[in-house]
Amino acid sequence: MRITLKQLKKMNVETISGKKLGKVSDVVLQTDGQVVEQYEVKTFLLPGKTLLIGRSQIVRFEKERLIVDDEVDVAEKEDSDGVVGTNPEPITMREIGN
Repeated sequence: MRITLKQLKKMNVETISGKKLGKVSDVVLQTDGQVVEQYEVKTFLLPGKTLLIGRSQIVRFEKERLIVDDEVDVAEKEDSDGVVGTNPEPITMREIGN
């Protein structure tokens, strides 16, 4: 399956058990290997929050949604100074921004 970023940004993100997490808002690329490292997801439940979902958490892509593992680890994204920021690092799934 091949999709564009425009198509990806329209996808809802849900867990295997059906919990709706949000909608894909962007991707984080690993430039060395030219691969998607993480998917940024704007949450439905916590407005203004963004989750970073690592590609290892992805179970499958469907036509209009992205299915992720139920066992997701959500944490607040902090930079090295302990300040909440938006510079993603390779993680499984974390919450960033405010």
